[in-house]
Amino acid sequence: TVGGYGAAARNAADEAQDELQINKFIILFRTLSSLFSRDFLDFSDGSWEVLVHSEAAPGATSNADVVFFGLSLLIPAIRVDLFEYPEMTREFFRFVNFMVSVYPEKVAALQPAMFRQLTSALGLGLSFLHNTQICQLAFEALASLISFHNRAITSHDPAGGLAPQLAECPTLITDYQHSLLNTLVFSDMNSDLLDAAADA
Repeated sequence: TVGGYGAAARNAADEAQDELQINKFIILFRTLSSLFSRDFLDFSDGSWEVLVHSEAAPGATSNADVVFFGLSLLIPAIRVDLFEYPEMTREFFRFVNFMVSVYPEKVAALQPAMFRQLTSALGLGLSFLHNTQICQLAFEALASLISFHNRAITSHDPAGGLAPQLAECPTLITDYQHSLLNTLVFSDMNSDLLDAAADA
């Protein structure tokens, strides 16, 4: 899984099973994304985007709650070797990037094990230097998380931002910074990714 299981040798039957599983993941990611989109009014020229139904009524379940519950079921089920399939990988990182950008506070409040799996997946995305789109989506998602944490620091909120995750893993941000610097310094990075990396 994303949490750390490596790829195993596969025969033709395993490949067919993987294809079936990947198609299911793609459908699920698109379904969850469509739930997210229901929280928005998106005008055709792209210049307006209005958040609606951003808060559920007391005691009600919001679209975001459903999406994050779905994510909690999907992330542990995704094996690292499934990221060898480009279409599923694109759908995954598009979904995660949008989720982190819109609801960083919900991501920060995930159970620590789930949060680590998610950030491990984003770290994996940074290694896709051969695929500019995927790598950029991973950079943007991580930048959203760091920006969310920085806003909490600026507003002098010691319990805000990524504080719940830092309580479990104090080196979370420094580990991320170290990984980012290694990528910038030692990798043959496409110049198109430099702006996204700088934001992160």
